[in-house]
Amino acid sequence: MLRMNWESHFSRAVLARGLAYYEAGKVSKLKENKGSYAALVSGGENYSVYIGIHDGNVSRMSCGCPFAAEGFHCKHMAAVLY
Repeated sequence: MLRMNWESHFSRAVLARGLAYYEAGKVSKLKENKGSYAALVSGGENYSVYIGIHDGNVSRMSCGCPFAAEGFHCKHMAAVLY
C-alpha cells in the first residue's frame, strides 16, 4: 500500500493523461516483485514502466518514453500508479 502522496511527483496535466490511460485500459502485464512493479503501457508506442516502492513510498520510477528520458515523470508512470 502506498503511503506517500505520489501524485505530487506529477503535474496536473500529466496526472490527467495518466488517469485517462489507466481508465482506457492501456496498462497491461502488471507484475509485482518484492514491492516493485513493472508494466507495459500502450499509447503511440508500447513503453515499459518500472515503479519501485520502499517502506510504502515511491522510491524509483522509470519509463522508456522520450519524456521520461529527459528526466521527467510521465503519464505512463502515473497510469501504472493509478
